[in-house]
Amino acid sequence: MERVKLTPDQRELLQMLIYAKEKESQLSILANSLNEPAYKEECSYLEERASLYDFVYWETLGKLTGETIDTYLRAEEEAM
Repeated sequence: MERVKLTPDQRELLQMLIYAKEKESQLSILANSLNEPAYKEECSYLEERASLYDFVYWETLGKLTGETIDTYLRAEEEAM
Protein backbone atom coordinates (compact mmCIF):
# COMPACT_ATOMS: atom_id res chain seq x y z
CA MET A 1 0.00 0.00 0.00
CA GLU A 2 1.34 3.38 -0.98
CA ARG A 3 1.86 5.90 1.79
CA VAL A 4 -0.42 8.93 1.59
CA LYS A 5 1.37 12.25 1.78
CA LEU A 6 -0.50 14.87 3.77
CA THR A 7 -0.15 18.60 3.41
CA PRO A 8 0.75 20.52 6.57
CA ASP A 9 -2.89 21.65 6.86
CA GLN A 10 -4.15 18.08 6.51
CA ARG A 11 -1.64 16.89 9.08
CA GLU A 12 -2.85 19.55 11.52
CA LEU A 13 -6.48 18.53 10.95
CA LEU A 14 -5.57 14.89 11.51
CA GLN A 15 -3.84 15.79 14.76
CA MET A 16 -6.95 17.69 15.84
CA LEU A 17 -9.10 14.66 14.98
CA ILE A 18 -6.98 12.33 17.08
CA TYR A 19 -6.81 14.76 19.99
CA ALA A 20 -10.57 15.45 19.99
CA LYS A 21 -11.44 11.74 19.86
CA GLU A 22 -9.00 10.94 22.65
CA LYS A 23 -10.35 13.71 24.90
CA GLU A 24 -13.98 12.76 24.17
CA SER A 25 -13.22 9.15 25.05
CA GLN A 26 -11.42 10.04 28.29
CA LEU A 27 -14.19 12.38 29.44
CA SER A 28 -16.90 9.84 28.59
CA ILE A 29 -15.11 7.16 30.58
CA LEU A 30 -14.79 9.51 33.55
CA ALA A 31 -18.46 10.51 33.32
CA ASN A 32 -19.55 6.87 33.15
CA SER A 33 -17.51 6.06 36.23
CA LEU A 34 -19.51 8.61 38.25
CA ASN A 35 -22.79 6.73 38.54
CA GLU A 36 -23.48 7.83 42.09
CA PRO A 37 -26.17 10.48 42.72
CA ALA A 38 -23.68 12.50 44.77
CA TYR A 39 -21.66 13.14 41.60
CA LYS A 40 -24.54 14.06 39.31
CA GLU A 41 -23.28 17.61 38.71
CA GLU A 42 -19.74 16.47 37.96
CA CYS A 43 -21.03 13.73 35.65
CA SER A 44 -23.15 16.23 33.76
CA TYR A 45 -20.18 18.57 33.35
CA LEU A 46 -17.97 15.78 32.02
CA GLU A 47 -20.68 14.63 29.59
CA GLU A 48 -21.06 18.19 28.31
CA ARG A 49 -17.32 18.53 27.78
CA ALA A 50 -17.18 15.14 26.02
CA SER A 51 -20.00 16.30 23.75
CA LEU A 52 -18.01 19.41 22.81
CA TYR A 53 -15.01 17.32 21.83
CA ASP A 54 -17.30 15.04 19.82
CA PHE A 55 -18.58 18.12 17.98
CA VAL A 56 -15.00 19.27 17.29
CA TYR A 57 -14.20 15.77 15.99
CA TRP A 58 -17.05 15.77 13.46
CA GLU A 59 -16.42 19.36 12.37
CA THR A 60 -12.74 18.61 11.83
CA LEU A 61 -13.50 15.40 9.97
CA GLY A 62 -15.74 17.43 7.67
CA LYS A 63 -12.97 19.92 7.02
CA LEU A 64 -10.48 17.14 6.30
CA THR A 65 -12.68 15.04 4.02
CA GLY A 66 -15.23 17.51 2.67
CA GLU A 67 -17.98 15.18 3.90
CA THR A 68 -20.67 15.89 6.47
CA ILE A 69 -21.84 13.79 9.38
CA ASP A 70 -25.00 13.07 7.40
CA THR A 71 -22.91 11.41 4.69
CA TYR A 72 -21.30 9.12 7.24
CA LEU A 73 -24.61 8.31 8.92
CA ARG A 74 -26.22 7.44 5.57
CA ALA A 75 -23.28 5.20 4.68
CA GLU A 76 -23.58 3.46 8.04
CA GLU A 77 -27.32 2.91 7.57
CA GLU A 78 -26.77 1.53 4.07
CA ALA A 79 -24.14 -0.87 5.36
CA MET A 80 -26.60 -2.36 7.83
